Amino acid sequence: VLQNGRWDNAVTDVKPLFQKENQLIYNYQDVFSFPAGKEFRRLDLSSVRLLTEGVESLQQTDTSFEARTFLAVPLRNFPYEYLADANGKYVVKMFGSDEAEIDAEYVNVHFNLAAPFEVNGAGVYVFGALSNWQCTPQNKMRYNTMSHQYELTLPLKQGFYGYLFAVVKDREPQINAQINTSHLEGDWYETENEYTILVYYRGFGERYDRLVCAQTMGSAK
Repeated sequence: VLQNGRWDNAVTDVKPLFQKENQLIYNYQDVFSFPAGKEFRRLDLSSVRLLTEGVESLQQTDTSFEARTFLAVPLRNFPYEYLADANGKYVVKMFGSDEAEIDAEYVNVHFNLAAPFEVNGAGVYVFGALSNWQCTPQNKMRYNTMSHQYELTLPLKQGFYGYLFAVVKDREPQINAQINTSHLEGDWYETENEYTILVYYRGFGERYDRLVCAQTMGSAK
């Protein structure tokens, strides 16, 4: 079972609890529980001429487009607020173009997150499908002791993006790291998430698993 298409926290290798006639029953209580998180932050880069959602300033230089997001703050202690989102996905889109994949520009997006103190013993990352659901040096933020902010510049193609701020302990390996979005974003049970169920079958004597069923659904539906 995957939450919002993420593999880092996927629940895997769960066997049926029991079989009832032609049904396999997975009636577990806690195995399939995930932290709820918060709705994803939204960023609209569909235009390089207008200030769109999530963009505080936009500038064109001789060689690039530069966009700065509004100063973000941790939402851990803020009440839940519903925002329709795409659960961390993105879509390439350019205002006024029907061929955005070809016409869209790359924009250097300057993310910033207010933090009076640096998170002790951990790195902060801009996280979502825009980072391929990974935390790597490319999407790791740097702490600015002068401005008391975490900062990161990412080149993103024009479009619509959803993202969160994630925390990973410094000693965690990049592969199979424990990615924590609760530390800065918080968890609220009302949050709408998307869950994908994958069922595999391995026949007697076979050396591979066959994907026999896949279904995706939203928690609010």
